[in-house]
Amino acid sequence: EVGVMIEDYADQIQPDLSDDDEEGLHDLTREDFAVDFKGSPAEGAPKTLIICSDETVSKVCKHAFGAQDVPWRVLCRRPEDLPVTAQRVPEQCTFRRAGDTVIATPKARLPDEVAGPIVRCLLEEVGDGDTKVVTLGMMPAGLFNTSDPSEERPVEPVVLALSTLEARAAAGSLRVFERPNTLTGVAAAAMSYCEIRHRPCLALVSLMASATVVQSELAVIIDAARTRSDWFPPVVDFDAGALLKDVRPKMDAMVYT
Repeated sequence: EVGVMIEDYADQIQPDLSDDDEEGLHDLTREDFAVDFKGSPAEGAPKTLIICSDETVSKVCKHAFGAQDVPWRVLCRRPEDLPVTAQRVPEQCTFRRAGDTVIATPKARLPDEVAGPIVRCLLEEVGDGDTKVVTLGMMPAGLFNTSDPSEERPVEPVVLALSTLEARAAAGSLRVFERPNTLTGVAAAAMSYCEIRHRPCLALVSLMASATVVQSELAVIIDAARTRSDWFPPVVDFDAGALLKDVRPKMDAMVYT
């Protein structure tokens, strides 16, 4: 069962730091970042914070949940002693809101050196201890490996899951995102943070058959959300064709979890 096995799968969560540190990035800590809400969010702490690994899954949330942009951003507190590249990294994070759910998305993949501090900032400033955490990502099926070569591979489109014990029920019957595959970036950072604090965190990874997204690959993400109403906002009536048109230009530069 997904939640029970999180300790056994700890090696699937890559550390936040990389050996290939970009100048200035490896020195960043949680204290270097803050969320600028453009005024206190009147709605209070969200029930769920969804952290998308890329703009593709963020647009799925935008269309499926009717999420609206909110003028928040992540700020670096000490830009004066950082290279320009490091200063600009956190400003690439955008926010949307759908009811009592907040969706945070980096516009480009966050370096592992920055993913940890920024995700911790999001979890501490956007939500509270009761906020459920979801990470959404996509992964080319060709990069997925089974632990046993003789084991049956998942048939895409499919959503795989890894969760903390507190999110065991939400993972339900979804197939485990099994080793030797590893979570990276924001998914790894969120799972690590929540695991040691006993907070509910659910990482969902959608396997893609090819670099060109098709409607069925988006549908499985939406279905996973629809059947987890305690974790996701209601799915609204939306134009599936408009969603597909909106996400396809992003696929050439897709960032996968």
